[in-house]
Amino acid sequence: MQSVISVPPYISAEQNVSFEDIWTSDSGKSPSMSKVTLMLGGQGELEPKPIYSILAIDSSSSMTITDPKNDRLSAAQKFIGRMDKIKDKVGIVSWDDNIDLNSTISLTNDFNIANRTINSIDSYGNTSLDMGLSKSINLLSNVPEGVSKVVVFLSDGNGTYTASGLSGSQVDLARNQGITLYTIGLGNGSAREYLMQIADTTGGKYYVATDSGALDKIYQDITRNIMNVAGSNIELTYALPDTLETSGYSETPMIETGESKRILKWTKPQLLLGQDWTTSFDVSSNKVGSYPLAISPDSVAKYTKYDGSSGSSALKEKVLNVMGSGMFSLAGTGFTKTIEDKTGVLVAKSVEPGATISCPDVTISLKMPPMPSRINIVFALDSSGSMKQQYVGSETHLESMSKAISNALLDSSVFRNSRISFLSWDNNVDFETEPINVSDRQGIEDALRLLNSNESETTVYAVGLKGAIDKLNAMPILDPYNTRGIIVFVTGLSEFDPNAIAEAIQEAKTNGYAVYTVGLGILNADPSSEEFTTLKMISETTGGTGPREIQNFKDITDVISNISNEILAKPIATNVIITDTLYPYLKVLGTDPAGQIVNNAYGTTTIIWNLGGLPGETKRVMNIQTVLEMNLPVDVVSNNTRIGYDTVEHGSNSSALSYMWFTGEERHIELPEGQLSINCGVPITCSDGSNNPGGDSSGQNASEGKKLPGFECVLAVISITIAFCLNRRR
Repeated sequence: MQSVISVPPYISAEQNVSFEDIWTSDSGKSPSMSKVTLMLGGQGELEPKPIYSILAIDSSSSMTITDPKNDRLSAAQKFIGRMDKIKDKVGIVSWDDNIDLNSTISLTNDFNIANRTINSIDSYGNTSLDMGLSKSINLLSNVPEGVSKVVVFLSDGNGTYTASGLSGSQVDLARNQGITLYTIGLGNGSAREYLMQIADTTGGKYYVATDSGALDKIYQDITRNIMNVAGSNIELTYALPDTLETSGYSETPMIETGESKRILKWTKPQLLLGQDWTTSFDVSSNKVGSYPLAISPDSVAKYTKYDGSSGSSALKEKVLNVMGSGMFSLAGTGFTKTIEDKTGVLVAKSVEPGATISCPDVTISLKMPPMPSRINIVFALDSSGSMKQQYVGSETHLESMSKAISNALLDSSVFRNSRISFLSWDNNVDFETEPINVSDRQGIEDALRLLNSNESETTVYAVGLKGAIDKLNAMPILDPYNTRGIIVFVTGLSEFDPNAIAEAIQEAKTNGYAVYTVGLGILNADPSSEEFTTLKMISETTGGTGPREIQNFKDITDVISNISNEILAKPIATNVIITDTLYPYLKVLGTDPAGQIVNNAYGTTTIIWNLGGLPGETKRVMNIQTVLEMNLPVDVVSNNTRIGYDTVEHGSNSSALSYMWFTGEERHIELPEGQLSINCGVPITCSDGSNNPGGDSSGQNASEGKKLPGFECVLAVISITIAFCLNRRR
């Protein structure tokens, strides 16, 4: 009934604010109100979670009229046909004013028995909803953890029922046990209000079937709902200062007050994957200031996850700026500059209008170059006596190996421009070849014909590894920042000598050479053997993988394919750290993604992002939301007030990118210095003809579509006053 998961189901929560900058309600200026829209969404993919379902089917005598063709029975059987015979189980409850034990079975994955049980359901007796509910819940009371517990409850009557909140309520018991009930009211005589409450209380859904012919489609929809629930029992709370006025609710919330806050609360039984729910309201104020919207931690969507555990998604806080008359207005332009390192790493810094407020954002963009297109490969092949059967006198070994290597290298986009060398070793290096282009099939075949096995039974790993390192060192490197060296180290069972292997491993690591180890019979012999553990140590220490087990050299195709995939997925740079330090007149409101914020002793603020390892062509964008706040002297007096920030002397962290390149070299790049130009006066009109202090009401970044040199838009006019900025500082 379910597919393989990649992202577990969850509920996302977002808010959109139409205007971040508004005027006071009594200013006579527009906009004086902003619309807040809250959005919940069912995200993720299906979980391979077993479904334990009870089909509770009304068998009262009225069914002879309501369902004369027994459509409810065939629809239930089709529902069972959509279940997973391996993971899912189903139980049948036939009820009226009693439980028909002859047509009731406990949970089973024998769907043939379930279908035969459904065929035996009759139409006799009165209606007791509590009776059917009690038996269904009882059958789900002792199921294992980690399964979906579902009851599909069908009735055409209006019988005995104990409502939620009353002593002995079966629906409250179901909710407390994490059981979801989907209810179907068949015909006009069904207990509509009762069935709706049963579904709503447990996070299910109520369906109306005007006649029995509609049941199959309803059961199909229930199947879809069971499989696609992102979250249930959802409670969305939203906190904002009580100095803000709220009105124009699209859906009226419950409202709580306290500690200078107003908390709005909405509830919803469930959301399906791909389903959205929105609600909106207006905010305004007669008081000038900056006010947080979606105050943490009270602004959050809490819900029950697919596995019964608790989930939550916090709303991201935004700021509403309320302006009054008589303020100075500021306009400004920003800055963009890009630096490219020798490795091809691109880093750009821009100062631009904030997406949520009209003060400057500092944005740092990082882009990794493609995975190195030049790769030097050395195949280090064990040629000790134990390998003789792999090399001597058989077309199925050496010749098939050369074909397999050629085909696998050419089939991979990673290796098409590479060069390859071979060497054979035991307790000495027996032979080695000059570098060959991977496209030279004949050259590879000719090189491998030289491979043979001698009589030496001693295999010295250090000899093979050191020989491969020396070979890579001798291969030409046209671009030291764009050439990767790897070693494919192939060996088998032997009397191996681990002497001096540690020194060779360290040399490979220092040179940035990843070693991929391959074993013939190593794993099958003894995974805890010294050969296996040594090969594993070689790979793990140098950044390769292994040992990979192959039965013969035909399997080398899979090895090369796996290495290709691993190279594409591996970081091209590790320990990537971006540091940016802002002058004291820019106050940091937040960062996206979250970074470590350090308030330095001399007023500067340092933000540090540790991005870890990044594969080729990865892009990362770091954003710092700021507000401009400063006290500026106006006229010269005898004591000559001075303005200056000597951050270097005070030891503040400089703005830089640092990382470890795949070759093992540590790199350090100074970020470009951001610049902000502001002037006092009427806000500049953006290129779309608007003069909007609050930015685009759609919530898009105000820099889009604007035409100013060095700055994609006017600083959305920063549209704040000096007095207003000083107010933010408080």
